[in-house]
Amino acid sequence: YTPENSTKVYAKFNHVNREPTRSDMFGGNESYTGELATIKPEKANDVEFGFEYALGNKIYASFNYYNMWFKNELILNGEYGLNGLPCHENATTSFRRGIELDIRWRIVSYLNFDVNGSYSSNKVSSETFGDRKNHVMTPSVTLNGDLYWEQDNFTCGFDTNFRDKMYADISNMHTVPYLWTLNFHGAYREGDVEIGLRVNNLTNKVNYYNAAVTDKGRVLYFRNSGINFNLSIKYNF
Repeated sequence: YTPENSTKVYAKFNHVNREPTRSDMFGGNESYTGELATIKPEKANDVEFGFEYALGNKIYASFNYYNMWFKNELILNGEYGLNGLPCHENATTSFRRGIELDIRWRIVSYLNFDVNGSYSSNKVSSETFGDRKNHVMTPSVTLNGDLYWEQDNFTCGFDTNFRDKMYADISNMHTVPYLWTLNFHGAYREGDVEIGLRVNNLTNKVNYYNAAVTDKGRVLYFRNSGINFNLSIKYNF
């Protein structure tokens, strides 16, 4: 519904089905062993409400609320098949619900600020792990911001990324620490040629993007690179 050109209000409903993988059905084995694991397809329903608002090219804002609930959600159970792929099992009940926000603001003629983020609650109950556990690798808070100067053929700015801690296993015994990075980006365009520079992790902070728990309970963390840069040249034809 668009009551005026600058405003949009909407509601959505989505339904998605997901089949178990071959590793799930074969109990982690690479090939069929003569029997199939008792695992059911996942069914997901999603209801969303939100609005969008724009004030010329000065301000754009959007807000979205979502509520997802599942039947037989396929959740990670901490086991890995012979091919190294993770295995899943069916949850008894589970849901994911939260809010998402996106704002773009032209502060002055050439100075812009973009920010987007989310907050969510993600719970799962299962016969193996118990009630009201947090989903694996699902942070409750994410936040991204970008402050940049854009004039004629030149752009430069700083962007930052934040991700709350998250759990590495469905038993919620092991966590992946929060992540935060500060980066620089710049570009200059002349005709059909654009030269770009990006410097990642300006503070040289150690961050962990992911983790895995072995069958012996050992936690393996996947960390980021230290300060690093990318130089690019683009030609449009």
